[in-house]
Amino acid sequence: MEDVDIWLTPASLHRNGCNSAILHYGHENAPNTKKIIDGDLCLFDMGPEYNCYVLLFYFLLASDITTTFPCNGKFTEKQKLIYNAVLAANIEI
Repeated sequence: MEDVDIWLTPASLHRNGCNSAILHYGHENAPNTKKIIDGDLCLFDMGPEYNCYVLLFYFLLASDITTTFPCNGKFTEKQKLIYNAVLAANIEI
């Protein structure tokens, strides 16, 4: 198998807590300065690059994944309820 260059793009988004719902958080006008604290949910929105091509928009090669997880490894009851509702909706569609 040949070696290829695959890595996450600089445009990958990593948010937590109250900033998780901000679409493009972590730039000059919305700096990513919030510390992750116990009880926060972390959201990672990632897309890969392949040989310097961002696969999100070029040549219809779209690839993207978003994941949410509790920073301390344990959902609260409210977080679990919402997470499972969103998961069920994603599975349904």
